[in-house]
This record gives sequence, structure tokens and C-alpha cells, in this order.
Amino acid sequence: MDKIERNNQKFNQKALPWKILCDQIIGQVTSWVLQRREFDNLKGTNMRENWRNVVGMSNPARAPEMVEWSKPPLGHFKLNFDGSVLGCPGPAGFGGVIHNEQADLIFTYVGPIGLSDSTSEELHGLYNGLKLFKQKKEGALLVEGDS
Repeated sequence: MDKIERNNQKFNQKALPWKILCDQIIGQVTSWVLQRREFDNLKGTNMRENWRNVVGMSNPARAPEMVEWSKPPLGHFKLNFDGSVLGCPGPAGFGGVIHNEQADLIFTYVGPIGLSDSTSEELHGLYNGLKLFKQKKEGALLVEGDS
């Protein structure tokens, strides 16, 4: 997509259809990944199709899932962590947040892993959250992840 087309869509409220937008993003990310040496083992794989599967484009019937967050109990902090991987193995990262008992955000963290699988990226998210909490805060900690 050229700059004129992008600007027309942005400023004239002409939105791209979801599948076209996802294809463009996946194409740009794929191009970026293939230029980096740490992802050399992915060259020759069908990354576009793998990533289409990850974002649900191959299964449009997949419904969104409703989730709720609750603040930690009195006298506690709460660590919420997660990880993400595109493919298995694939490029991965982790992140998390810590809130206090009033639901105030205390700090956030993110980090890249490189090539990983779905178990490793979740463990990186948990480990780094616990490590940072130990360095920055004292108190009771409730831990919550999705795995």
C-alpha cells in the first residue's frame, strides 16, 4: 500500500477490510523477520500461512472469548503475565503487569525471547515478573496467567 492510499483510508474513513489489513501486516512482519539473522531457521517455511492461522484468519468462525480481571485482595499485589509465540517454534516474547490492591498499575514489563515454543514464553513471562517484583516491591503477591 502506498502513502496516498494509506492517507486516503486514514483521513477519508475508508477502512480496509479485516483480511486485507491482516495480510498487509503479516507481510510486513514476515519481511522484517526474514531480514534478521536470528530467524534464519524460519526461511523456507510458509510463515504467511502459519501466521494467518495464529490470528484466526483460517478459521473465521472462532468467537471472541470474554475474560474478566479482578483486583487483588487487601494487602496483596497481583502479577498478570503472558507470552506469545508465532508458530512452534517461532519468534516469541513475554510481558506482564503488576497492580496493587486499589488496582493501580505499579509497573509493566515486556521482552523478546527469540525462537521459542508456547511453554517457554509463558515461563519467561512468569519468571521475569517474579524477578522484577522481588527487586522492586515487598509484600504478598497473587500470580495469574492463562496457561
